[in-house]
Amino acid sequence: MIENTTNIIQMIAVGLCAATGFWNGHVSRKKTWVLLGFMALVFFLGDLYWQLYLISYGRTPYYSHIPYYSWYASYIFLLLLIQALREGRPNCKSRFVLIVPLFTIGMTLFYMQWGDYVSNIISGFLMTFLLLNGIDGLIYVYSSKYSDAAYGTAGERSAGLFYIAVMMSCIAEYGSWTSSCIWTGDTLSNPYFWFDMLLSISILIMPAALRKAVGV
Repeated sequence: MIENTTNIIQMIAVGLCAATGFWNGHVSRKKTWVLLGFMALVFFLGDLYWQLYLISYGRTPYYSHIPYYSWYASYIFLLLLIQALREGRPNCKSRFVLIVPLFTIGMTLFYMQWGDYVSNIISGFLMTFLLLNGIDGLIYVYSSKYSDAAYGTAGERSAGLFYIAVMMSCIAEYGSWTSSCIWTGDTLSNPYFWFDMLLSISILIMPAALRKAVGV
């Protein structure tokens, strides 16, 4: 079963991320690493519940909000990590970010066709802030307009790969959510599994990306 395979691969990726985060947090005493560890840990717990249910009953969980709330907590830890990385840096001014709420609100309304109104609102709310912070971080790191800015930290200026990983994870989440609405079967032709793999890759990149930004 392809879903079992992709789920196990994702659990391994998330588990490695959690272990790396907590170990580097123990060694360096840096808050950013601890937050990465908690982000990956609660994500892993959501994946674990989903996989155990899938193995036991042969289908996705009936009460899917249980793993979803675990994943929501993971998004919150990721937002806290981004804020710790920014260290109070003001937002970059760009009209491009205005597209984000239009996109997330539109996708939330689309997903509401299948119910789960509360979960969809929470997902849309958290994704809005993740995308806004991810795009803002990329603008700060790569735009020549902010290359000589007096604010910000040297660590964040080296965090381009981390922000790319954040954006990859958001794209992967929206891709898998949309694909699950139009399910085409448990085969490799289903884009859901490819987006799920992209999410695993993005999480696996995060420890290396954070190491480049803040060291150990």
